[in-house]
Amino acid sequence: MLHEMRLDKGPFEKIKSGVKNIEFRVNDEKRQQVRVGDEIVFSKRPELKEKLQVQVTKLEYFKSFAELLQKYPEQKGIEKRYSSEEEKMYGLVAIYFKKLFLDF
Repeated sequence: MLHEMRLDKGPFEKIKSGVKNIEFRVNDEKRQQVRVGDEIVFSKRPELKEKLQVQVTKLEYFKSFAELLQKYPEQKGIEKRYSSEEEKMYGLVAIYFKKLFLDF
């Protein structure tokens, strides 16, 4: 299955350069559809013209920001991107991936 997600410039460029291979998101209905082996097309904000494609290699689930930050302390600030209501309702997911295409 192919999924589409948007990324700010910083994270997009880190994936493009090969520095980043995990994306952290709230595990909402859209992310619950993602499975290992699926592909994701990331579009760079704000124009959404530059894209790159990855393949999901692993999914890791967390019940709370605290649980995620215990394993990934460098993700401090993720709790500012999502509300505590989203955290309680959905939990969080770490999406591990490998790049397929840089641009298309």
